[in-house]
Amino acid sequence: MLIALSANSLASLMKGPKALTLLDLPKFTREELGIAGLNLTTRHLSGVDPASQERLRDLGDRVGCPILLLSEHEAHPLGSEDDAAAEAALERMERVVRVAHRLGCSAVSLTIRDPGGEPGLDLAVSRMKDLLLKAERLEMNVLLGASATGPLAKPDQLTQLVRKIGGFRIGSFPDFECAAAFTPDAAVVVEKKGKVKAEGPAPTPMVAYLRALTPYSSAVAAAFRDFSAKGEHKPFDFSACLAAVHSVGFEGNLSLEYRGSGDPLPSVRHAKAQAELLLQPEQP
Repeated sequence: MLIALSANSLASLMKGPKALTLLDLPKFTREELGIAGLNLTTRHLSGVDPASQERLRDLGDRVGCPILLLSEHEAHPLGSEDDAAAEAALERMERVVRVAHRLGCSAVSLTIRDPGGEPGLDLAVSRMKDLLLKAERLEMNVLLGASATGPLAKPDQLTQLVRKIGGFRIGSFPDFECAAAFTPDAAVVVEKKGKVKAEGPAPTPMVAYLRALTPYSSAVAAAFRDFSAKGEHKPFDFSACLAAVHSVGFEGNLSLEYRGSGDPLPSVRHAKAQAELLLQPEQP
């Protein structure tokens, strides 16, 4: 597992007269936080020309903090019956893939806007296959995030979409906050001869969500809010989320992403420390 940092975590430090610039991020992430990988969103690259993108890649490589993932910040209507809107979205994502390649990334992520029912899902499959053809030529992985609403908010539906698209370059992009907010429609109880068959405690919906999606992913958004001074994360059990992805053998890009309202650095350090505990070899 590689611990990386989402540049969204440092948004508050990129404002004001002494603000960090985009080109400062790799060195700051490596030297101030001891993190050896950086993930960006397309919002960070607004107005950044190709030469500056290449310079950012070179700076990251030089300090040992390469750019690993580029996430599209807007959901796209790839399941829409509006062909013009879907085509514009595909063209946009093709540009995102090319920029990610220029940055040296191994993956891009996107979210498909609620496609509605089965016809919309079928359209999304067809259009994603077109996008994958472009991505494969650049050896780029494409990861799908869960929608906030609709069928793709459910992990089983998202994994089914990934399987229908097919290929080794497509995957999911689980998010800890989405997992914490997930509520299944109904509890599933396995019964035999009128008795509940129990094989240990059932996982919480949050843990089940992450265990379902993580095997399909090369990157996970390890989102969190503010930690207390003692390292407690009250919004949800951050350690349980880490344990869930670790339990299914995840070895990819664990993207720490601070979404709180205060100073990001203490909470990023707490999240990193908890993630590093998982990476320690078990004592005999």
